[in-house]
Amino acid sequence: WSLLLIDGKVQFSLYDTENTATIASPAAINDGQWHHIAAVRDAAGRLLHLYVDHVEVTPAVVDTATKQYTQFEHVLVDPVYLGAFNTPTASSKLDVTVDTLRFTRAALAPDKFFGSELVSPTPPPPPTYLPNNPTSIPGLQLWLPAYDPTRYFSDFGSFTNPLPLVPFVGMATRSMVEGSSNAYQVQTNRPFAHLLYGEDSVIGPYWRHDSEPGTLLFGSQWSVHHKTGGATDSLDFVQNTGVFTLSTFVNVGAATGGYMTIFDTSEGSSVLPGFSLFLQQNGLPFLTVTGGTPETVRFFESAAAGAVTPSTWYHIAVVGNGPGNPIQFYVTPVSASTVSSFSSTATLSGDNGTYPTDLNHELFIGSRSNKQSPGKSPFNGGMVNQTIYDTALTPAQIQQLFRFGKGLPLTGISQPPIVDLNGVTAGQDFETTFTISQGPVLVSGIAAITDADSFTLASLTATLGNPEDGDILSAYTVGTQITASFDVGTLMLSGEDTAAHYQQVLRSLTYDSTAGGPGVVTKTVNIVANDGMFTSMTAVATIIIGTAPVVDLDGPGGTLDFASSWSNLGATVIADTDSTVVDFPGYVISLTATLATLNTGDLLSADTSGTAISQTYNAGTGVLT
Repeated sequence: WSLLLIDGKVQFSLYDTENTATIASPAAINDGQWHHIAAVRDAAGRLLHLYVDHVEVTPAVVDTATKQYTQFEHVLVDPVYLGAFNTPTASSKLDVTVDTLRFTRAALAPDKFFGSELVSPTPPPPPTYLPNNPTSIPGLQLWLPAYDPTRYFSDFGSFTNPLPLVPFVGMATRSMVEGSSNAYQVQTNRPFAHLLYGEDSVIGPYWRHDSEPGTLLFGSQWSVHHKTGGATDSLDFVQNTGVFTLSTFVNVGAATGGYMTIFDTSEGSSVLPGFSLFLQQNGLPFLTVTGGTPETVRFFESAAAGAVTPSTWYHIAVVGNGPGNPIQFYVTPVSASTVSSFSSTATLSGDNGTYPTDLNHELFIGSRSNKQSPGKSPFNGGMVNQTIYDTALTPAQIQQLFRFGKGLPLTGISQPPIVDLNGVTAGQDFETTFTISQGPVLVSGIAAITDADSFTLASLTATLGNPEDGDILSAYTVGTQITASFDVGTLMLSGEDTAAHYQQVLRSLTYDSTAGGPGVVTKTVNIVANDGMFTSMTAVATIIIGTAPVVDLDGPGGTLDFASSWSNLGATVIADTDSTVVDFPGYVISLTATLATLNTGDLLSADTSGTAISQTYNAGTGVLT
């Protein structure tokens, strides 16, 4: 099956290897506006329906794709492609913004489709980083940020299938574009390998490299293989100049029985050009820098101190200051406030020169780098914010990376969280309409919660400014550490959890009334967040109270219904001259008239002159909209 846009028109088709059933819209939708598309297959009735903006745009089509398959004819792995054919070919690529996508196993009616309130006016922007992020330090050549849905992808090698805007623990990634100006493409070294997303209250988001305990050959690794849209490049300056900085945060898992590799371009060998940073079985970092021959081994030594212990987050950095100078090792538990350093006993030796790695030894992160035989000495555990510089960073700059990785600004000045109810739209407040007896309404848009110096929040409070009996505020907290309680107009969301989870819960916050409707024209909801130390400024959601429209065909003093007769002498009016449509707050977006019994030649029409109202009539269904 496929859902396509052809010359701007929507087309849905099914193919069973023998028959093709196709339904298409009569009008194009490539007008720069948001549209809701629903393709419905009614398997029981053997019909295809097509809706655009909740209106069935063409008569239903008979579903002829009815071939029955035997057990062994089913495709075991049949992925759904979004934005291209499953080939995928360049000519089939879709140039469009998609907001919300849903598949169901039921033939839904239009009243069950998504509503327009789920549409974002523009795609959310990429994440913003603290000013002390790695790009603020000169010489950055590689950076793998914690999580960025515009950089991490779920596919192997094509760098096209983005991950969800809100990540979840256990989510897999297989490729990315790293965050330096080089924009190196990074991917797992095997088509079926992947890294898994994780997060905790100590470090925040990170990526998990998995290797079975006792396994010395296979794990999950990154291969940094070339620039995006450019020629192959390398990181040979490490062994060529001896001036460099390697940095990352690690949380070591169960022992593999061997070394655990962090960065590698030389397989940890003394006879291959390149470098390797790995953890020995005693937990001490070990660095090799070689030119490719026994005579050009420039450094081959472990740190004198600073062994890491499993299940604890550490920041590890290694700085080379050129020939004749010792290597500076930094090994600091994340619980510390300042970094700790250790100088090597040996110095970086030999002459600077040109010691290029070959095509089989591009940079690997998480294992030794031989592309022909990958996966040796795998890392097992969490790793995040891997950076490489072609400069020797100062202790102050290492401290800057350390604080950034912990989610802290450069200085120790704490800042309160920020609650923005409307996301990308200007301002931080939000306005919506609640229609009596129509169910709950969301009280935020694409809401955002940020905190410059804390990864976690302690609570979020939503308070009705004028609570009444029957008022309810509620939020969906499943899958988080957040608990919700509502009392006397105040919804308290509490429990230490990530800002991302609080943002997720805030986006589900709704208002409803069980008392038949409030007795006021508007309501306000005041929302604040607290990170355990500071409380945010108040963001305000304003709720305009509306009522469902009332259509009275008979006018004041009578019933809502109206009766008339038709005697084949031309059109007859089916509403009284004083009929009314009453609504609060005073606007209606559509009116639908449907013939209960449809006969050939039946026609419904209305006089819309002098208004902004347009009308369409479907002769096949007897519906005037």
